[in-house]
Amino acid sequence: MSDFPNTGSILDRVTGQASTNSGLSTQIIIKVNNVPVGALQRLSVSQSRNLERIKEIGTDGVIEIVPNQATNFELTADRVVFDQLRLPESLSRGFRFINAQRVPFDIDVFDISSVNPPAAAATNSNGVVVMTYKNCWFTRYDTPYAADNYVITESATIWAETAFISNLEGIDIPGNIRGVTAQTDAQNIERQVNLGDRRGSLDASGLINSIFS
Repeated sequence: MSDFPNTGSILDRVTGQASTNSGLSTQIIIKVNNVPVGALQRLSVSQSRNLERIKEIGTDGVIEIVPNQATNFELTADRVVFDQLRLPESLSRGFRFINAQRVPFDIDVFDISSVNPPAAAATNSNGVVVMTYKNCWFTRYDTPYAADNYVITESATIWAETAFISNLEGIDIPGNIRGVTAQTDAQNIERQVNLGDRRGSLDASGLINSIFS
């Protein structure tokens, strides 16, 4: 197999043999307090950042776009009531009603698609990408009961303070494969934020003088 000439996509970068390079949910493990969360049907992660279009008198157009608020991280989870655990209990919480929550918790999403050999995923961190959603709070929790479907599937909406990659052992920094390297000060700041070394990038010094090549 060879590179795709128009897009630069590569079927296999190491062995030259055909392999699956698409992201699969079967390669994802979700844990809280290092305990896998079972019977999850769906986990959706939403990232939103409010932006401001800056305009000026005398110019017919936008002269700059800047963020004007912090990034929001919101997770929604659907889970079948299984193993005598309600959804909060499956996330290692000791309650069934979210008004009882007093402390936040972290959700870790393990991507094991780069682990080699695959059988080592449970014991070997080499190649595992861990995305951490920090200090999570329940903001909504729904438990529907229906006569036309006996299986109870609960859903919850969860807010996280921030998110970052907490493990990158044995793999390239995301983007490096596509040729994005941390060469400029601005890109170094982005890498720090991505790895959780700081909360955001706009508080970094020299922002106004940053030059993207």
